[in-house]
Amino acid sequence: MKKLHFIIVVLLFIRTPVVLGLDIKGEKEVPVTVTVLSDYRLHTIIPSDFLGFSYEMSQLTDNSRYLHPDNLVLIQMMKNLGNGVLRLGGNSSDKISWTGMPRIDYMRKDSLTTTDVDTFSKFVDLTGWKVI
Repeated sequence: MKKLHFIIVVLLFIRTPVVLGLDIKGEKEVPVTVTVLSDYRLHTIIPSDFLGFSYEMSQLTDNSRYLHPDNLVLIQMMKNLGNGVLRLGGNSSDKISWTGMPRIDYMRKDSLTTTDVDTFSKFVDLTGWKVI
């Protein structure tokens, strides 16, 4: 049965140029007209800081050094890109709670602390980017 399906598919592909009205080489000329409007103007201008990155909120709370002022490589890469916007959120933001106090060693990763926000703020200041 598989051989029969294979043969049918091969025959369909062989017959395709004939069905589409193409010659054997698959060539057919079609005239095309292109009109360019010289007075065309953009109605929406893309802002210069349209560039952005989105991170999970857990990047702030897992004690990583990623969005940290010591991550000089990432900071320089972002500066090289120009102005942009950092977005924090994602699915993990639904599972994180605000503590309103500094981070203590025994705190869980689902707790956002004043220490986390202060560290991230220093990182953002070094990049020069905006935050959503």
